[in-house]
Amino acid sequence: MKKIILIIIFSMIFVVGNPAYAAYVDRGDVNLDGVVDVNDVVLVKQHILGITELTDEEFARADTNMDGVVNIIDLVFIIKVLILQIEDPEF
Repeated sequence: MKKIILIIIFSMIFVVGNPAYAAYVDRGDVNLDGVVDVNDVVLVKQHILGITELTDEEFARADTNMDGVVNIIDLVFIIKVLILQIEDPEF
């Protein structure tokens, strides 16, 4: 149980404390509807799985850590924004 808690804490520190993740919240608004919601999560998930392809604008907003790829790290960030209801433009 302690290992699980430590892993969770380490993961949170890594994601929150890493300056590469200091992306603007609007970057998680993949579908440009003004909010980060489950629809954005679904779009990114479908892109990662190869079901759909994002437009250039959607891709830019989905690439939350600005590393040039949309992957699970970006998906986790968007889910985090959704769960924590982050309103500050810089996270």
